[in-house]
Amino acid sequence: MVFILGLFLCPHADALFSTDFEEPNPFAKWEIVSPSPVQDWAIVSDEYAASGAKGIRIASGDRYILTKRVLLSLNSPELKAGLYYSFDFKINKSDITADTSANIWCTLLSFVMSGNQSVLYGNPALLLEKKGPDVFVKMLMRQKHGDNPLTIPPNPMVCVVPGMWHSISVFISIRDSVLIDSLLYDNRFIGAGTRKLIGMPAMIEKVELGAEQAKRTPVSFICFDNISVSERRPASVKLMNQITISQRLNKTLFHIGDTLFLDMAFAPFGRKDYLDLNVRSSSFDTSKEDRFGVFNRKRNMVFSLYNSIRVPFKGDEGLNAWRGASAGDTSAQNTYPYTTFLFKKYRFYPDRGVGTVALRITGDLEPGAWEIHGCIVRTSDSVAVQNLAPLHFTIARKFPLIVLVGCGAALLIVFGIIFMRMTGRSKEKGPLQGNINEIADKIDVFLATAYTSSILSNEDIAKAVYLSRSHATALYRRARGISPMQRLRDIRMEKACEMLDKTDKTISDIGFAVGFNDQNIFLRNFKKYNKLSPTEYQKQKKTV
Repeated sequence: MVFILGLFLCPHADALFSTDFEEPNPFAKWEIVSPSPVQDWAIVSDEYAASGAKGIRIASGDRYILTKRVLLSLNSPELKAGLYYSFDFKINKSDITADTSANIWCTLLSFVMSGNQSVLYGNPALLLEKKGPDVFVKMLMRQKHGDNPLTIPPNPMVCVVPGMWHSISVFISIRDSVLIDSLLYDNRFIGAGTRKLIGMPAMIEKVELGAEQAKRTPVSFICFDNISVSERRPASVKLMNQITISQRLNKTLFHIGDTLFLDMAFAPFGRKDYLDLNVRSSSFDTSKEDRFGVFNRKRNMVFSLYNSIRVPFKGDEGLNAWRGASAGDTSAQNTYPYTTFLFKKYRFYPDRGVGTVALRITGDLEPGAWEIHGCIVRTSDSVAVQNLAPLHFTIARKFPLIVLVGCGAALLIVFGIIFMRMTGRSKEKGPLQGNINEIADKIDVFLATAYTSSILSNEDIAKAVYLSRSHATALYRRARGISPMQRLRDIRMEKACEMLDKTDKTISDIGFAVGFNDQNIFLRNFKKYNKLSPTEYQKQKKTV
């Protein structure tokens, strides 16, 4: 379905076009080109209103079209000054397709240009794209028909919340054959970009709004309201600089091995400017005056972002000194910051105003409440600093059952001693066989909860049952026939296989999640345990 709006352009007018579908005949402005009556696929009702009395719901379909042509020259003063196309839309959860396969998208908004040889193509075009169960908004910009478009934002981050009204404003301007666009979503600046037009098109023929159906559309209906085209940005839209915890995780509680994705949206800045990012424990005392304080491996991390290749960071314990890390450095991948700052998933585009940072939650980080702070430093404006709203998240305690296991083991030993004395067996050299099995059971419980720690040792296991290392190891081997560390390896391999079977985590992430900081050691252990590498294991499972 394509929903095409005509623009009644008036030179020097502020509001060039607007409709809220509350006119006596809301279809009077449109040219109907669909073979079906418009009432069959477009419904105007108060049920579909974002505000006021009425809104419209339009179904998906190739020939469901409302159209008025624009015929706006690309050299026109209106496009040189720039236009804002704004509207509210809503997608109900019941109208989102259940199809979760790849390449499910439809066009939501398209400025249709007439290219060379009378080719029509959308530039820019606003898309709805389905990734798993979620629907995202993104904008495409082209230099010419059929080229590889620039995507804003570069990663899925503008998520449509089902059943909620969202506001969109797209800015378009063409100056000296350069297309300039920006996207604003729910009063938030998402990003901007420029493209040098090749083979300068003659005009924008029309503007399309709606779900133009692809092979598989992500939605069956879309509700619209408050559509306008103006030379000024809507008053409700404000440029905002902010960091958000990605909706792909939808949580603020993280465990060791998890990856924390931070999506950033900000007003674009130049080469002399940068964004400082501080991730710190709430118990760490620091200030923005010294660029977020000294480095503390357990409690305070600071990074400076200005491109997608190199990232300055603080890495000397207790010092306020900066060092540099780069995506291409493969010699130090097992050291900080590479074990925490995931360069393979890092994207930062200051000229577009978007970025994504991925941080792995390692066992070195202090459990408890954490904060994320950021500020944009604009040295081109005499060192003007713009602070971003802080975020909060929590790192779960490493071993929440240790205390319970320890107390249970202590009580077990006390009652065992009392029992032996009461039965006259206190002079025997070894404990009862029943006590041995119970201690082994407690060690099994402890290992099942503590296997994610990369620094777990025989001493830690012994402390959990209040025995010496040698005594705990001997008792466990007597009960199980293997050592506690051998059992720990078995648990880690079982959990790794389970994650490979049931999750989409990468092999690297799984290695960290089951307690291996060194991926080479993880791969060797996995192959020794399964007689297959993780990749071979996945392939074998797929063929079964």
